[in-house]
Amino acid sequence: MRALVFLLVFVTPCIASAQRSSDRSVRVEPSAATTPDPSVDARARFMAGAEHFDAERFDAAAAEFERSFALREVPVVLFNLAQCYRRLLRNDDAIEAFRRYLAIGGAGVAADRRRGVEQEIAALEAQTATVTLEIREPGARVSVDGRPVGVTPIAPLRLAAGHRALRIEADGFVTVEDELVVVGRETRRVEIRLARVESAATLRLDVVPAEAVMFVDGLDVGSEPTERRVTSGGHVIEARLEGYVPYLASVELADHQELELHLRLETTRSPEITEQWWFWTTLGVVVAGGVVAGVVIATNPTEAAPIAGRSLVGHIEI
Repeated sequence: MRALVFLLVFVTPCIASAQRSSDRSVRVEPSAATTPDPSVDARARFMAGAEHFDAERFDAAAAEFERSFALREVPVVLFNLAQCYRRLLRNDDAIEAFRRYLAIGGAGVAADRRRGVEQEIAALEAQTATVTLEIREPGARVSVDGRPVGVTPIAPLRLAAGHRALRIEADGFVTVEDELVVVGRETRRVEIRLARVESAATLRLDVVPAEAVMFVDGLDVGSEPTERRVTSGGHVIEARLEGYVPYLASVELADHQELELHLRLETTRSPEITEQWWFWTTLGVVVAGGVVAGVVIATNPTEAAPIAGRSLVGHIEI
């Protein structure tokens, strides 16, 4: 199932043509209006796609197979195209190509191959999630893993499980570059708030232990110290690492405010202590007409207290 399929449908015409040429000599009159045979280009594209696939240049292989099929609708090209999409983690495109292969191939697809393709479709479905991006601003350009997928308002995305790189661009707004952690078969909604360039706030984050993963409004921002340009207003900050108490807090940012958060996770405590989690953070004081920088050390223990000169924003019990 994972190997490319080569049919004689592309090779046989070449052999037959060569045989005819050897049987008789045909004088071809030159013509200024010679129409190129699309089958010849389709064969060339097909073979080029196979070479790219063997060299693991799957993006280039997909492009060649797409062009080949557009020139001549041979079912096997769809099978090979689906294999490229699967390796590019374009699961939804792979599923669609496999289904078209079965539909167009019809009775010409052997029973054992049909069963194999159906099993492959089922496996891809299990590794695919439906993600709805809620973005208020129309006309924002959305890309996933470097590939444009549409402009807002955008239909729900069918994404391969794993870490997907998300990029959102819109004129007059700060570009969003984050990761989505996608789980197979899940259906989720993700709200993305775009910050206007002239009023965006700045959020700086780091975490201890360094292996912990940080999240801003549900989006994975990684483990490394990061600086984010975000909208003014409320945001949810999280940090997680197996074996540690998760960190969760909400912050409120004013226009142009700069806030630095140092997140520190505590190791898992006994059940009677972890029945309640205290999450808190603080903000720098906002001064009218200026940019304010706040530095906060945020932690979870019960003995934590707000830093002098700062205001306690939230105390959340779960």
